[in-house]
Amino acid sequence: MTSMTLLGAIVALNIVALTVWLLFRKNRPEIILLAMGFVMFAVSYIPGFGRESGGNFFLFDIFENLCDVFVKRFMDNGLMIMLICGYVGYMRHIKASEAIAYALIQPTLFLKRSPHLAAIAVIPFGILLRLAIPSAAGLALLLAAVLYPLLLTVGVSKLTALSVIAATTILDIGVNSPGAVLAANGLDMSGADYLSVQLRVALPLILVIMLVYYLYSSRMDRKEGLDLTPREEGLFNPIEVKGDAPLYYSVLPILPLLFSVAFSLVSPGKIHLSLSAATLLSFVLSAIVDGIRRKSARRAIAMMPSFWKSMGEIFSSVVILIVAADFFAQGLLGLGIDKAMVQMMLSLNMGKFGVVILTSFLVFLLTVLTGSGIASFASIGPIIPSIAAQVGMDPLSLMVPVQLTTGIARAVSPIAIVIIVLANVGNVDTIKLVRRNIVPVLVITLSTLLISTLTV
Repeated sequence: MTSMTLLGAIVALNIVALTVWLLFRKNRPEIILLAMGFVMFAVSYIPGFGRESGGNFFLFDIFENLCDVFVKRFMDNGLMIMLICGYVGYMRHIKASEAIAYALIQPTLFLKRSPHLAAIAVIPFGILLRLAIPSAAGLALLLAAVLYPLLLTVGVSKLTALSVIAATTILDIGVNSPGAVLAANGLDMSGADYLSVQLRVALPLILVIMLVYYLYSSRMDRKEGLDLTPREEGLFNPIEVKGDAPLYYSVLPILPLLFSVAFSLVSPGKIHLSLSAATLLSFVLSAIVDGIRRKSARRAIAMMPSFWKSMGEIFSSVVILIVAADFFAQGLLGLGIDKAMVQMMLSLNMGKFGVVILTSFLVFLLTVLTGSGIASFASIGPIIPSIAAQVGMDPLSLMVPVQLTTGIARAVSPIAIVIIVLANVGNVDTIKLVRRNIVPVLVITLSTLLISTLTV
């Protein structure tokens, strides 16, 4: 390991420690992340640290990078999140979210005696949808809009409801998953072939996820002395809902989900409808339905501004934080913390299983620090075949556990988009949600490494 690589890693770790301390001091996270990202970018331009300005003034170059992050995040996750949150706000405004809660709760009333069984029942349902919806944040938002009120009503705590929704997003599997696509390309495999290998690990892992979340969530709710009786706090009065919003409105909140799944499964590759486009289409159709029901185009149009009002609210609270987290992650990678950790790992000269553990730990830590599974995997994934070759192991047996670990680790990163979004939905502190996920995530990670060793 070169002295400058080591120095860059030391500087990065010190800035991370300072960032964590400032965040725990309840400072504005978006300001802290942007400021610390700016500092790391500035340090990375010092000769020897590796970043080149290309002849441009380095200060201007930093702001150009920040603009690039704004554009990138707004054009993919940012816009999608704003559209979905706008749609959720519109659904609340026309009472459709209350209608679906009323409809969903009827067949699940028997689970009131076992609220935590109702909670873990969400997990396989969400993981199945993950195959069709590659965005973890998008899936989390849709499930939060549809299932979060239901889970509260049957009697689980806020943290349990949010944590099991987060659990549905931790398996990055499927031919549409960005991480899986990178992994398959790195191994010169087709997406379908790589998915077949992923499923060997994922199928038994789903049972592990359900079991560990059931045991841990029920234990923590009892330990915290929470009232687990059915509740209607902040939700609805079923009688009022039934009289205010017609039952067929319960279909409207899940229209984006239905469109996304339908056009992903029917004639894939020929007919394509993104989640953002599906949300806009659903908004237009819902407005038409609302106008017909009210028998007044004027009244239906008056309801529609709630869509972009909710979009603006989520931009100021969540999207700007996502941009700041991405800028912070770019600063970390610019100082070469990923390269330093890989070089240190290889210098230990561990055996095959030791390499799996250390490489998975590396991406786990990078994901927690950056909040992005794809960012950490994109920095490590391309060199996995080389690492495997150096220790004489099959690249596939190293790639699968490492790639899956990036998605799992995202559930314990306070700056991960999924955690930020879900904490915002439940109006809870991100650190509390992360703490609730730590023990299950560690058990799931160890199970992933063990199952991968036995099946891949």
